[in-house]
Amino acid sequence: MTAARSAARPLGTTTGRFASEAVKVPAREWGRGPCDDGAMAERRGAPSDPADPAVATDTDVVCAIVAGHLDAEIVHRDDGFIAFLDHRPVFPGHVLVCPVAHIANLNELDTAVMGPLLALARRISLAQQTALGADGSFVALNNIVSQSVPHVHLHVVPRRRHDGLHGFLWPRQRYADGQDTEVAAALRAALTEV
Repeated sequence: MTAARSAARPLGTTTGRFASEAVKVPAREWGRGPCDDGAMAERRGAPSDPADPAVATDTDVVCAIVAGHLDAEIVHRDDGFIAFLDHRPVFPGHVLVCPVAHIANLNELDTAVMGPLLALARRISLAQQTALGADGSFVALNNIVSQSVPHVHLHVVPRRRHDGLHGFLWPRQRYADGQDTEVAAALRAALTEV
């Protein structure tokens, strides 16, 4: 973390970059934004005072960043989406792409938001290739399991050939005889119900 990023800032400001300027969200706007109407805190049984930055900060860092209560290096922001550098990147340039509205996980994500979310992830990937010399990217979304932040977000990780991440997430395995047919049938049946 650079000295500029780690320096104390007044509540409600961030040095995140978009349009080559610092992003400022007035602290008094806390609670009126799309991320905290008090519902998050009430769901977990905590006080829902929207003037209290701890209400979302301790539960949803994305909402805290959107509201300007948590520092982030913002690479894109518009009315619907925010994209910022992951504070613990797999590689430099690892970006999280999120809806501005509080949406806990993929199961709650409206289909109308999915296309624009993925389109922004694609733009971020292209920017990583141009700005960082990446050969491509790895795009991932954890849904509930391994989801460390209760706000849906896509990871867009810049990749280079021979960067050492081949097969780093999960071991591959083979189906037992007939298991693939059973699993496919179960999924087809479930798809008619969801």
